Order: sequence, then structure tokens, then C-alpha cells
Amino acid sequence: MITIIGNESLNRLNYYVWKSAIDAGLVEYLSTSKAFNPNLSSKITVLSYISVAEIDEIYLKAYCRNGGILILYLFDSFSTFPEWLQSIIIKYNSNGILKEVFSFDTADCCSYGFSYWPQICSMLKTVRMDNKPGFYFAGRNKGRFDLIRKIAESFYNNSNSNAHIRIPDIEENDATILRRIGNVVLDNFMIPYELMLNEELSYNCIFDLTQDCQKGLSWRFVEGIMYGKKIVTNNPNVMSSPFYNDSQVRIIRTPNDLDFEWIENISIVSNIYDDSYSPIRFIHNLKKYE
Repeated sequence: MITIIGNESLNRLNYYVWKSAIDAGLVEYLSTSKAFNPNLSSKITVLSYISVAEIDEIYLKAYCRNGGILILYLFDSFSTFPEWLQSIIIKYNSNGILKEVFSFDTADCCSYGFSYWPQICSMLKTVRMDNKPGFYFAGRNKGRFDLIRKIAESFYNNSNSNAHIRIPDIEENDATILRRIGNVVLDNFMIPYELMLNEELSYNCIFDLTQDCQKGLSWRFVEGIMYGKKIVTNNPNVMSSPFYNDSQVRIIRTPNDLDFEWIENISIVSNIYDDSYSPIRFIHNLKKYE
């Protein structure tokens, strides 16, 4: 059995990332780093990027002395982490506490010597699907407000459909600016992942707006592929995905590249997803350490 340790702040999201492996009985999921016991944990433990910092180094070393193997999977680009967290991960990776660090971001793998593994995400069977015209974006600000605002304005000037935007950490002044744009539905608070996914999948098109430093495929892109939604993205690296096709995915550099007729056209997207992003594949890969 492989143990997965999440953390309180991302508990529900972590759970749904690993859900198919949990349901298959391949992993034991612990929602908090406080449950980590170097004497009782499984031989292999997978840590989140926050839980690796929450567990005292003394306990991590004791776990390794007892024959345990620690794996870290990074769900976000390493370059976006605060320096204190980067330094901890680099230290543990260099001194052998971490047997392997996996990242979905090829740039981070090249820069820091991490091992590449595609984004991990479980496909939920209980979601509700719809195809309302318009687009959906969910994510933290992370310096993307100006781009989001320009897209919303362009959408208002060229479309009669809604732009549903969920940014939980948006500044109040920025929220006021977006709400003044006529067809914007703005939510500035977090909701559980399963509710967010239902909200996202009610729209015809998902917007995947990544940070400039990110090279890997985001969850929004993966979700669009998994559930057969149209995707508009500013990440040209999606062209390297085996699931990329221009009938489902459009790449933009600026809001002027938006094809509103294509976005609003309610057409069936052929779903060719084959579980490539399933955590079960990742868990089977870790069996080499048993």
C-alpha cells in the first residue's frame, strides 16, 4: 500500500486528484501531515508540496532510516513557490530525503533535475454536463488580472454569452472593474472542487490562462480534455499533448485572437481521452520502489 499525504489547505482538491487510485484500493489517503508517523507509514509515501514543509525534518529522516521512501509530486510550477519552500525542496532533494521529485512542468524538470510526469487528475463519474454558450475560467489571480479583464471586455463587445469568472483572491477594486463589464459573472470566493467542476462543465468552453513561467499543462486543460470541452489557452506547449487537436483547442496570444463564432458554436467534441492523467498510472510507476 502507498500512502498519500495531503494537507488541510488543499484537502478536498488533493482527495479528488487521487480519487481513482483511492477507489481502486491502491493508496491510503491521509488528509493531513499531522497523521504522518515514521514508524507506521507505508514503505512509500507521496507528499504534497505543502505537506513536505509541514513535517519536521527529524521525522522525515527517521522514516528514511526505517527503509521508507519519500516521493514528492508538484502540482504547481516550482518557479511560483516562495523562496523558503523552494529551498526546503531543493535541500531534501539533494540530501536524499526525497527519493524522487516529480513535476508536470518540463521547464522545472530541466532547471532543477526533477522527473517529469504528466499532470495527475481523476475523472469523476458524478459530474453534471451541460453546454451553455460562453466561457468559464477559475483560478487565482497570479498576475493574470489584466489578461482576464481584456478577454472579458472583448467578450462583452463581441458576444451575447456570459463570461463566468471565479478568482478567489481578486482585489476588491479589480472585482469592481470586472463586474462593470456587462456579461461577466464574477465569483470571488472558493468552493469545493466537485462544485467548481460541475460549474465549469456547465459551459461550452473552458479558458486555460496560464502564467508566463508555466510550461506544463494545467488542470483546466486536462479537465477540458477529460470531459470533452472546447478549450481556449494561452499556453502554446499544449501542442505537445497527444490529445491536442485544433477542433477542440485554440491557442491565443492576445484577446484579439479569440474566435467568438467557434467559442459559441455548440458542437460535439470527440473525446479521445484514455486515462493518461490517471493517478493509477503514477502509482503503478512507483511500484518499482517496492
